[in-house]
Amino acid sequence: MGMFVNYFFAGFILGKIPFRLSPSFRPMLQRGIDLPALDVTYFTSLSYYILLLFGLQGVFRIIFRCGSHWVSVATSAKARDLQAT
Repeated sequence: MGMFVNYFFAGFILGKIPFRLSPSFRPMLQRGIDLPALDVTYFTSLSYYILLLFGLQGVFRIIFRCGSHWVSVATSAKARDLQAT
């Protein structure tokens, strides 16, 4: 998925952060754009994708927790059965 986003959306400016940042954030926020004159507060679509991917990981765990919970219960029950024999 990351390769898809990188291929199709590299080089697009997606938005602007409403607060000032130091120039050290430029490589993180402006991946795929090599413009030194561009303000650091602008970010690209690739950096936004990465932010959402890692930032929403907790939300995805909450939403999809039910399926993984039953898998872990079944796995622990099988392990107990194997230890009992």
